Amino acid sequence: MVTEKTLDPYEVAAAPLRAKEARLVTELDAVRRSLAAIEAARAAAGFTASPSATIDMPATISAAVPAIVSDKFKGLGLEQASALVLAESDQIELTAKQVWHILSAAGYNLLADRPEQSVSWALRKRERKVKDVILVGDGKWGMVNWYSQARLKELRASRNNASTRNHAEHVAKTKAGIANAKTNRLEHWGRKRSITGEQMAKAYYAIQHGAKSKLQAAKAANMAWPTFTYYWCKYEMENWKPGDPFPPPRRAVVKKGPDIKLEDMWPRDDRANGHANGNGIAVDSAIPH
Repeated sequence: MVTEKTLDPYEVAAAPLRAKEARLVTELDAVRRSLAAIEAARAAAGFTASPSATIDMPATISAAVPAIVSDKFKGLGLEQASALVLAESDQIELTAKQVWHILSAAGYNLLADRPEQSVSWALRKRERKVKDVILVGDGKWGMVNWYSQARLKELRASRNNASTRNHAEHVAKTKAGIANAKTNRLEHWGRKRSITGEQMAKAYYAIQHGAKSKLQAAKAANMAWPTFTYYWCKYEMENWKPGDPFPPPRRAVVKKGPDIKLEDMWPRDDRANGHANGNGIAVDSAIPH
């Protein structure tokens, strides 16, 4: 009898790490070859080798040193060369930056301030025209012949048409970023609420003059119902009256909307029937008509 093979949880965890290791090794190898090519060019030009020399220099400097281009890239435009790098990557998806590191290490020079961006544009053009490369998400590129037709259809369907990003990945990362921001540094996400004390005073007067529901009070104040509820949940609104600083202090424990009853919101003041409220403010003159 054939038994179902047990899924190895360790292999599930190790597989993506191996793929990441392979990408990093590829990039590190490209950087080392770039350094070797630069040092060879430096020696050929008669400069003294410097072990402390930095490789973080403008790309335009490459025009000042002799180009030692690998034979396989000679005579190739950037689109062809970039596609060739992908084709020879052992089916490892690469970013435009990683492709450029490999090209640069092979002596392929570009007079551009940001050569990796040039590679990205070249691959996008090739994807539209030749259709043998594909952006698979998160800035990584692969060859079309690596994937099944079903996978290709899935990759293309998941991309945002405006940016050619993987839409599902983008949404997931955005949600994670918002959650992190709200947890660590922000109390509210989105446009800052702009309710004023004058608006809340209209809700107060509406309740004092017989509003039958919290929704009626919110409408009287020209407030969206969720915003009105938000203030009652977050702030000690029951201790606030028109003329007091707004908003009032925050609650030590946030309330839930259903816990806030109309009868507990600013109990009726019999003096607020046309004369004055608890702060001595003439009510009739302040109520919007």
